[in-house]
Amino acid sequence: MKVGIKTYTDEIGYKYLSESGILEFVDFIEILPVPDNNYYKSYKDFDIPFRIHSPHNGFGADPGDKKAVERTKHCINVARKAAGLFDSETIVVHPGHYRDVGSKERAIDFLKSFNDRRFLIENLPSFSDGEELGTSADEIKEFLEK
Repeated sequence: MKVGIKTYTDEIGYKYLSESGILEFVDFIEILPVPDNNYYKSYKDFDIPFRIHSPHNGFGADPGDKKAVERTKHCINVARKAAGLFDSETIVVHPGHYRDVGSKERAIDFLKSFNDRRFLIENLPSFSDGEELGTSADEIKEFLEK
């Protein structure tokens, strides 16, 4: 089993990784490159394998939302660029939400359009609104089969 630590790519995360000594106990770092700055590049200072977590709805990205196409492309492309910089074999991506403008089919087609074998679809927790895509193993399986 491998153990990792996940952090946003900001000064707080960088300082924690630099000063806490935690890197002695982990096998990799999973970073979420904040889409509107390039601070993630400074994480190259750490000599450890990286996994990349694509920015999610907290940053305006949502593969299922037709109103968020450009923002989602930008966020995913930032993650892809970071994955290249860190030689990461994995880019974690959330499927998105239904809301009023989203759909599972749109999310699947959108993610497939990148044709990136590094994508790893990660579930979303099921919140009370029930609008999340990929909250069950069966739903995640649909993303993998298409």
